[in-house]
Amino acid sequence: MSSTYDKLNQVKKRLQEHPTSIQELADYMNCNIRTIYRYITTLEGENCGLKQDKKTHRFFISPDVPKRPESLIRELKSAQKVLDNMGVAHGKSIKKAIKILNGEVSESVEAANHAINVDNDFVVDLGPFSEYSENLQFRETEIDKFLDAIKNRSKLKITYVSAHDNATEEKIDICPVKLVLRVDTLYLVAYVELGEGKLERRLFAVRRIRNFRKTGGFFPEIPFSYKDLYANCFGKYTGKDFPKIKLVMEVKSSWLQTQLREAHFNPPIKIRKQNPMTVELNICDTPDLEGWLLGILPDVKILEPESLKERLRLQLKKSSEALS
Repeated sequence: MSSTYDKLNQVKKRLQEHPTSIQELADYMNCNIRTIYRYITTLEGENCGLKQDKKTHRFFISPDVPKRPESLIRELKSAQKVLDNMGVAHGKSIKKAIKILNGEVSESVEAANHAINVDNDFVVDLGPFSEYSENLQFRETEIDKFLDAIKNRSKLKITYVSAHDNATEEKIDICPVKLVLRVDTLYLVAYVELGEGKLERRLFAVRRIRNFRKTGGFFPEIPFSYKDLYANCFGKYTGKDFPKIKLVMEVKSSWLQTQLREAHFNPPIKIRKQNPMTVELNICDTPDLEGWLLGILPDVKILEPESLKERLRLQLKKSSEALS
């Protein structure tokens, strides 16, 4: 449950984006008009720049622009040149500060949390098949813009190409709620309106989003559950097209026993026996699961289900023939 402080901040963000009527604010905050009037009264006492257009009666926040601190900007520019010559990545942070002080960049966008640490001493190795770009410019533009839309609950129109063969570009109106780095793929979690108040949650791989823009529309807060997102999900997100199975196996090696004890499967792993360690998993039967099991053989002995064992035998036979 959001606090009144959080709700007031959300109202302020909305009013900074676009002039808004009382009814639009009520729809946006999913509350009654009387509550919005209380928020407006509170904001009027904060001296945050709240104003009302006399013709349209819409409220907006337009804070007074302070005088530019010229001496501070000159010092920052000098520091930025030194850091650039040294090849230090944080020189980009100083460039941002200079742009904010010059009024060239929206402070609300710059305040967005970074999804990935940009410290040069923190190396993120996502593997040879990762689709995530470590380019600093990508981080600072694409990710920040998505985060800004999420924080302001701004509707987006995206041009998306799915992973299916011969897929064509699709233009979709979405309500973005989270950015998730899942294994080696960066996803935008969003809801698509189906009509009659119904919403469908979808995951969009960021690299497949060809372009996006704000529509000018906004949406009420949508409850989000991480447990629902990751339920029965193994490896990369696979949707709901794979059957759920009960996998029972004996784990022989100590390193794998430790790894499984510390793993975060959803639902959690059930340990049936300790010696020999026998585990039970209830997960979706996906190609990723088969690949993982083939990778940890012969450190495990698969006990159930028999149909999965037969498929793995066939895969091993094909692999052996490919090496002959």
